Amino acid sequence: MVLGAFAAQRYEVQTLMLVSSLRQFGGANADLPVWIYVPEQQPLTGPAWETLQELGAEMIPFVIDEDFRRFPFAAKSLAAAVASGQTFHPGAP
Repeated sequence: MVLGAFAAQRYEVQTLMLVSSLRQFGGANADLPVWIYVPEQQPLTGPAWETLQELGAEMIPFVIDEDFRRFPFAAKSLAAAVASGQTFHPGAP
């Protein structure tokens, strides 16, 4: 099982809280792999990026076409599409 989440600059605090909470209070799921999908046009700040890496999260950049950026929730939908195209093999790094 993998936890996937969307993050952009305006969601940094929520993303940090989510991953920190999982690591601290997640019980049997505390060590799940965490994939954070980040739009290349809205990268996370250095401190947020570094903290998420220290928490074991993997940041996965993706491109959002300029035409889609004006639509609400477009980035989240595109992040979900990118995530659905990824494969996860249990036991693989």
